[in-house]
Amino acid sequence: MLYFVLLFLFVFLFIGKALFPNSDQIIYGGDLITQFYFWKVYLAENLRQGIIPFWNPYNFSGTPFLAHPAVAAFYPATLLYLIFPLNIAFSWNYFIHLLIGALGMYVLARLYTDKFASLFSALTFILSGYFTARIYAGHVDLLTTAVWIPWVFYSFKFAIDNPNKKNLLRAIIFLSLEILAGYQAYVLFTLEFLILYFIYRTVIHRRRIILYIVPILFSIFITAIQWLPTWELARNSIRGEGMSYDLASWGSLPISGIKLFIDPLDRGELNKIVFNLGGGPLENPFDHFTGRIPLILIFFFIIFKIIGIFAKKFKKYTSINRDFWFFLIVCLLFLGISLGNYLPFNLHKILYTVVPFYRFIRIPLQHLVIVVFLVPLMAGMSLGGVRNKWIKIFLVLVVIVELFSFGKKYIFLTEIPDKKYDAQLISYLQKNLKGERLLPLYRVISPILSDMDLNAPLKYEIETTSGYDPVILKKYYDFVDTNNGSPQSSLLYYNVEIPPIRTDGELFKYLNVGYILTEKGQLASQPDDFTLVLERGNYTLYKYNKARPRFSLVHHDNCKDEKNDRVNISRYIADKIDLRVQSSCDAILSMSEVFYPGWKAKIDGEETQIYKNNVAFRFLKVSGGNHKIEIYYSPDIYYIGAILSFLGIIGTYFLSKKYQ
Repeated sequence: MLYFVLLFLFVFLFIGKALFPNSDQIIYGGDLITQFYFWKVYLAENLRQGIIPFWNPYNFSGTPFLAHPAVAAFYPATLLYLIFPLNIAFSWNYFIHLLIGALGMYVLARLYTDKFASLFSALTFILSGYFTARIYAGHVDLLTTAVWIPWVFYSFKFAIDNPNKKNLLRAIIFLSLEILAGYQAYVLFTLEFLILYFIYRTVIHRRRIILYIVPILFSIFITAIQWLPTWELARNSIRGEGMSYDLASWGSLPISGIKLFIDPLDRGELNKIVFNLGGGPLENPFDHFTGRIPLILIFFFIIFKIIGIFAKKFKKYTSINRDFWFFLIVCLLFLGISLGNYLPFNLHKILYTVVPFYRFIRIPLQHLVIVVFLVPLMAGMSLGGVRNKWIKIFLVLVVIVELFSFGKKYIFLTEIPDKKYDAQLISYLQKNLKGERLLPLYRVISPILSDMDLNAPLKYEIETTSGYDPVILKKYYDFVDTNNGSPQSSLLYYNVEIPPIRTDGELFKYLNVGYILTEKGQLASQPDDFTLVLERGNYTLYKYNKARPRFSLVHHDNCKDEKNDRVNISRYIADKIDLRVQSSCDAILSMSEVFYPGWKAKIDGEETQIYKNNVAFRFLKVSGGNHKIEIYYSPDIYYIGAILSFLGIIGTYFLSKKYQ
């Protein structure tokens, strides 16, 4: 109990005053204040009103919302955003998950070493530069997923050693929680680690593979209601057809970058990494730093072990669980994968070729999360062999001082996003954008972000054509490339945003743009088509004088009388559109609404088919006359996911009965 209290206190002190922000403050995180804050705002506000936010009409001319992996709608901790103000919820979400990770590493290490060495492992894990970096970068989903890795391994280890009801259920629950936390790349790496451990255990002791497969399958079924819609979204996104290896290997660790494990602030090496956290008010550290003392401990243990082979008197100081050597080999393996195309024998490319999922994720450096998980565990196992308690206490104190001093400066409060934006700009757009969209003609690194972030429209209910998100619908992205006349995909240059849209493009009119926001001093491409309406700070806002209606009737050439045609919008909300249409003859109802599975339509109460046109948008066929048209989003994929989840829960119940 004492060690649990100590872990609680250390995590509490590590987050510190960020746990109690003022109403206008929030814990700093790059992606937190540009992405997660607005996603959680939209989720929480809709759910409080009794609305399930399946669809987001405010970014990318409309895109799925609840299916987005980072939303993690079915993850239990998401309740924090419904119960507490968001600025408090984010801080306590971090605190709870860091505590979960610390306890997970402690109980896992106890399987291999004594209590004090297990405390050392837990503190090394949770105070490491990895979690510091995740908070500073605002990678909420990465942090909440990574903390479950010790628990998953702990529970699977028990399940194969003693496959009773309690252990199998525990393995299913912890893997399900890791899946629901939202970052599926880490789930893949965890499963790879489990497969390697199974192979290793099979070599040492014969074990039935069913003991691994059963918890994995049941976890997959139970969590289907979340991952199945996410899979559908991913399949229809810019990742859906897989990335070229040039893009998938983007973010490999240079071989010389290994020295960052010792010197995490080496700017020369950090600058060689294509991806390392992103911008922020402080210089970026190496985001997988585990501390020097743990590495030194492991190194000296290995040296003593080698010496012990030749000097018998050292053998009594180097006894250790044989899993240590498995962990060491896995560390080196995952380090090799993280080197990507810098390694002559490219392990990452082999996985890219053999494992289909690798074509949808980038940044091989991410594999170091397994190294971050195993180094503290191996260091604790090494420390367990130290006989002198004062040396142990000294090493624990050194680790605490080193990691606290390294990471504490990256955890601080900043101004809540709402406070920094240009209130006049937002107010103007809310009043004047009537059934039209805003075209944000700026990038994710633009100075305009301080006036209105690309995802801020989610909070202010401003419909736009853009956003900041790695999961962009592929057809919509293709639409922009086609409009721009791009001879090939722009994904190598823009993969968390759409390319800047040309306002003189052939398809531009279909975006229903009424206003364009550009960096100050940048003149629109056709000055006669635009009127300057607002210019302040970093931006210029133009009104587009040739805005096309969002819904319009397109007739065949033989239709003679079109002057009485009407399309009136009775209701327009996120997932439902009601129209009154008067058409002189058979026509096509063209819409600047993005096509996506789950959108359905009725004409005068009768189901009708929705078609795709202009690369990414919808249209309906309507006959002449007056019609009431309903267009609504009813994604069947959630019903399928719910059925699979129900079957998984029922199956788990019967499994537990079998092993009573």
